[in-house]
Amino acid sequence: MDWFKIAQFVQEYYVFPILVSIFLIFILIRFILNYFIPAHVLSNKLSKLTDELDSLDSSSNIDKDLLDASFEDTLYLKQAWLNYKKTFHDIHDVRDGESVIEHSRATVPSEVFFTESIIIDTPLKVDFYKHLPGMITGVGIIVTFAGLLIGLLAFDPAGNPDKVQDSLTLLLKGVGEAFMASGLAILTAMVITFFEKSLLRKCYEKLQRLNTAIDNAFTFDESGEEYLAKLLKSSQANEANARQLKDSLVNDLKTMMTNLVEENKRNQAAFASQLSDSYAQSSQSMATQIGESIKDSLQDPLDKIASSVQQVSGDQGSAVQDLMTDVLTAFMS
Repeated sequence: MDWFKIAQFVQEYYVFPILVSIFLIFILIRFILNYFIPAHVLSNKLSKLTDELDSLDSSSNIDKDLLDASFEDTLYLKQAWLNYKKTFHDIHDVRDGESVIEHSRATVPSEVFFTESIIIDTPLKVDFYKHLPGMITGVGIIVTFAGLLIGLLAFDPAGNPDKVQDSLTLLLKGVGEAFMASGLAILTAMVITFFEKSLLRKCYEKLQRLNTAIDNAFTFDESGEEYLAKLLKSSQANEANARQLKDSLVNDLKTMMTNLVEENKRNQAAFASQLSDSYAQSSQSMATQIGESIKDSLQDPLDKIASSVQQVSGDQGSAVQDLMTDVLTAFMS
């Protein structure tokens, strides 16, 4: 590869300065269309809203719904305003038998919803354009090293002495063009940084003024602290009542349990006495019935046995008498 011819071509047609210029023009156009103009529009919109709110009489009751049209044409402002409206504390009044909103009070600061991140950073893509100057500077540094590299590759100090002077001229010229392109990129980065930071600071300032104007337009609602005080007082009263109720329930329950135990003892004693009497009567009745049953069932057999025994006893007595007579007769003999 003939680096000498490449270096001549690059320097003859100013390749690096032209490429860097095209890149910078493209970046500038994107910056103007996507950041510079939208930032001016947003700044003017914030100023307009601030002036409109400042013109309102803060001493009178401001209808928050009438401000919807002012925030309508900007998406992020509209969304922030709608979310902010939900936090209002509406004071109602009865007129002609109908409940109407007398006035609205703010319960939170507007900066909670109208933040720099939502209103400015996101629509303007601040995170990207904040790093854009560094990217441009990096491109300039890359072009500088590319020019130096091509010039060094084309430089041949050990070659033809006639071409040494030409290659040295190419090297110096290439270095000069590379530094020129790098300087142009750095200058563009500085310009973009200046306008980006200026417009961003301006928008932040306008947003702060808008938040102040919104807070001044609506009276801040301090009823929340009053509600908390009432809630605390009610909680303390409920705690005292609960303690008294607990003590009363404990005493009543103790008395009830004592009475229940005494009543249970009396009932058990009465039941035991009644059960004993019932058992005695039942035993006596059962004994009488068993005795009568035995008497009825055994009376006749016993009478028969007694008769039989008497008869057998008489027969046995006669036999014994006869036997004794015979024995005595024999003995006498």
